[in-house]
Amino acid sequence: MTIEEVVWFANHKYGENVWLMQQKREIWIFTIKGKWRIFLDDLPRFGHYTLFHANHKGNNPQGYHRQCIANNIEWLVYYAIRHDLDIPADFSEFQRLYDMYLLGREIEERVAHFNFLCDYLR
Repeated sequence: MTIEEVVWFANHKYGENVWLMQQKREIWIFTIKGKWRIFLDDLPRFGHYTLFHANHKGNNPQGYHRQCIANNIEWLVYYAIRHDLDIPADFSEFQRLYDMYLLGREIEERVAHFNFLCDYLR
């Protein structure tokens, strides 16, 4: 699961509340309640990523504070989303739901293909 998939599926499941912007050296996550930053250079420098958070109270960069650290950047993106949207805290369950969604789409595609072949061969 990529960070884009985490954001897309959260928006799909819980409403359009999260936006992601990735630059060369950092990731910005915007939610209804807050702003989040992850610096991509942190992993090679410190051995982990750091998630920074600021509330939507202006454009004051000093308002950012360290929220948490982790090696899994997808989990940090999910943490930011979960923090502001009050969704279940279990990332593995979120991943399982995403896998079930993908499986459902694959089944739907195969059924459509089968129906097309049945109609074509009649």
